[in-house]
Amino acid sequence: QQEQQEQQDDDDDEQQQQTCGFQQFKARIRQLENYISTNVWKTDHQLDDWGIKLLWRMLQWEPKNRISAKDALKHAFFVGPFSCPVCGSQFDSRDSLDNH
Repeated sequence: QQEQQEQQDDDDDEQQQQTCGFQQFKARIRQLENYISTNVWKTDHQLDDWGIKLLWRMLQWEPKNRISAKDALKHAFFVGPFSCPVCGSQFDSRDSLDNH
């Protein structure tokens, strides 16, 4: 029974890591930015949330999940967010807005 509980705990940990992957990634990017800005470039510039989301999409392991270079250049990080005129929600791409 203890083995089953340990296995369940491991499964729960793995699921938590998968669902929190983006949040962990975002936190690590913030740490990296802080390190770079204080130790390398000596700048206050940081990526905004759109930049972090774009970076996340660019670094996807599976190519089918990775954003293309063409779509990356149309991302909200470069052109600004796409806003729904009805509800005001903001999206990272025209396609996301259109599918909304």
